[in-house]
Amino acid sequence: SVLSEGIEVFLKRLRRFPKNIRAMGICNILEAKMKEFQDSIPLFQDLKNDALRERHWKKLLELTGKNFEMNPDTFTLDQLFAMELHNFSEVIADITTSAVKELSIENGLKEIIDIWNPGRNGHSALIPLL
Repeated sequence: SVLSEGIEVFLKRLRRFPKNIRAMGICNILEAKMKEFQDSIPLFQDLKNDALRERHWKKLLELTGKNFEMNPDTFTLDQLFAMELHNFSEVIADITTSAVKELSIENGLKEIIDIWNPGRNGHSALIPLL
């Protein structure tokens, strides 16, 4: 992803600094922050997944004990880090995986309904031969 590639470029640039610069405390802090960001990228991707429905967000709030509103107009990266959701990355990944599977099942059911409902969407019924 663009985020992964971008942070990797920054980390490589930091590692190319002269040894005396890299030995400074600020470089260690900067590298730690960049690695923390890099480790959080899968979490961002999970939280941004379009398969997440309201029921998944409720479960996420319940299991993490955090209370937040994922409004893209007001929710910031700083708020995400402050909530320390990276401590719940496995829980969030499990919820996202379930949401993706549920969406796949929902889409499959919609296809079956479209096939078996005559006249729906202007199509005549198709009866599969067994």
